[in-house]
Amino acid sequence: MFGVTVTQTISEGSFEFDVEQVRDPVPVILDVVDGAELVRIYAPQPVVASIGEISLTSTDAIGYNVTLDLERDNTAGYNFKSWLTALKS
Repeated sequence: MFGVTVTQTISEGSFEFDVEQVRDPVPVILDVVDGAELVRIYAPQPVVASIGEISLTSTDAIGYNVTLDLERDNTAGYNFKSWLTALKS
């Protein structure tokens, strides 16, 4: 999905992004938890549109800036599906 080649040794690992590499869609699930609220997004045919900088700070989570184009899945009949606890009855 990301055009990544991973190299591993006994003491470390590294990875390289290749933006020229063809990226096939791979289904993804994104969960966002905010207190008692949960948002889940399922995308059956996402394609990486762009990869930005990785944010590293000593006080926050690592940030991976990735933009996905959510292509329509003709079998599922949608681009993405979302579940939200805020919409419960």
